[in-house]
Amino acid sequence: MPGGDLTLTIGYPMPDKCQKMELPFKSTGKPGHYTNSVMGKRDFRVVETDYAHYAIVYIRKDKDGETNVTLQLFSRVQDVHPEALKRFKELYPTMGLTEDILVILPKSDRCAKALGSEFLIFAEKQEVCMMKVALLSLGLTLLCMLLAEAQPRAERVDKNKLTGKWYVTGVASTCNWLQKRKGDMTMMPADISLTKEGEVLFSMAFSSQGKCTKMEMTFKETETPGEFYSEEYRKTAQVIKIDYEHYGIVYAFWTVDEKVCRELKLLTRIQELTPETEALFRQLAEEKDFSDDLIAIFFNKGICTLADA
Repeated sequence: MPGGDLTLTIGYPMPDKCQKMELPFKSTGKPGHYTNSVMGKRDFRVVETDYAHYAIVYIRKDKDGETNVTLQLFSRVQDVHPEALKRFKELYPTMGLTEDILVILPKSDRCAKALGSEFLIFAEKQEVCMMKVALLSLGLTLLCMLLAEAQPRAERVDKNKLTGKWYVTGVASTCNWLQKRKGDMTMMPADISLTKEGEVLFSMAFSSQGKCTKMEMTFKETETPGEFYSEEYRKTAQVIKIDYEHYGIVYAFWTVDEKVCRELKLLTRIQELTPETEALFRQLAEEKDFSDDLIAIFFNKGICTLADA
């Protein structure tokens, strides 16, 4: 682009395709400072870079009277240089960002072809993702939303073994609803079945305003092992630990009002939760950067049923 401007090319993974979006940023005339007025005003500032290995970028978005701030780490290669990650962790608290919004993401090869890059790493949608970025002067790979160390990939899930009755016995979540209802929530019955198209239908009953409410979500399996995506709710779910007979632990994330909502669900086949399973769930929650106050373990008291909903 002319005049020292740059273009940000982003690939959003969908269940069966990759969607590209380009954001042009104009130079403000100040070193490392760019702006974009598409879909709200964005300030893009390169905070620190050595050009050869990494760049740390501050982005502020103002839209409809609300301000959103992110600090993003760019890397030349998939494996982030330890010194770059260390420097990144030193800088984000100075921007008023807290540890509880750190996101740990798995590696993925999705969307590489769509963006013309064989070395692309990609996790999931929107703010919670690793995105290929075509930066005119940097040409880096963006590791999006306060990225920490990448996690190992999950194995392919056996959907037939996944079906049947479950109970939601624990949740770790950054979503506001958990904090508002944490003390009143009980164990939630759930059922997983397969549609004629082979998609996963997740049904769950929960108590709301004195009555049982049923919620259903349909998930399509993606190309990434252990991962499913709901088009209706724009939610990504990753099965990160499961033995099918006793428990399953699922990590999910989606965007609500331009804010990332992350959640770790513990599913058990029976209503009793063993100490070993609870310990495993809490360990994985800690690895996903959920603090203790974001974790709730549910007990069987006045439980709703799917038949009541």
